[in-house]
Amino acid sequence: MKESADVILPGGCWIDGACFRDARIRPLEGNDEAFLYEIGDGLLPAQWTTAILTRCLEGIGPLERIDEDLVRSISTGDREALLIHLRRLTFGDRMDCTILCPAPACGETMELELYASSLLLPPYPDDLMYHEKVFEDGGQPVRVRFRLPTGSDQEAAAGLALADEEAAADLLLRRCISEIRDGAGRDVDGIPPKLAAQVSGAMADLDPQSELRLDLICPFCKGCSSVVFDTAAYFSRELERKVEQIYTEVHTIASHYHWSESEILGLSAGRRRRYLDLIDEDTER
Repeated sequence: MKESADVILPGGCWIDGACFRDARIRPLEGNDEAFLYEIGDGLLPAQWTTAILTRCLEGIGPLERIDEDLVRSISTGDREALLIHLRRLTFGDRMDCTILCPAPACGETMELELYASSLLLPPYPDDLMYHEKVFEDGGQPVRVRFRLPTGSDQEAAAGLALADEEAAADLLLRRCISEIRDGAGRDVDGIPPKLAAQVSGAMADLDPQSELRLDLICPFCKGCSSVVFDTAAYFSRELERKVEQIYTEVHTIASHYHWSESEILGLSAGRRRRYLDLIDEDTER
């Protein structure tokens, strides 16, 4: 039995000209964990996110058939929110993590206790597909029409970022900006560096779920810092540590209940844990 949950997207997914914020997602099952164990090392973070959401996302608005193209069309903030929901459903609300203090003179390891529910933001006030804003470049007004980055943009830029982060950022902006006009209404070629920084900032303001920042105080040096929490990186590392237990769990449950591998891998991590606890209780009697 699948333990799916209804969740709300902060931005919303556009389907046939309408924006939908209601989605349905289920926790990871053993089959999903085994799949990620087999292919995970060959995927970049954006590709990993697409793969895991395609398997576990059961619907958005009226759509009940989810494919990779749809998942790639979802904004980066909504993808981040879905990952947080998926982690919460699979392993619970509490998220223990460690972060190195960024202060050069410190570098001590800080232990943090986060909660998935506290990382989720409420729905945004607007659900526009495209945004138009006036910025200033060289003292002159410039009107820019753009959309928010999606998973497809992330994937396109991800490979390039390994070699050239600036080129990757430029590619992502060029994919998202549809029009730049000066004060006289003339098209502007290229994206001036100052304007690029302003548009990137506007995107971050419009989609705050896409970049979660943690404000920290180091207990060792007492320094204050702000770090970006990368849900995909945290979740994938967590799964890497846990996934090696799957085959041991399958062996234990199969030996006790005589179920098939496919039946056991169809269980979520939480349900497998409950059966393992019952087996432990039987063993102790």
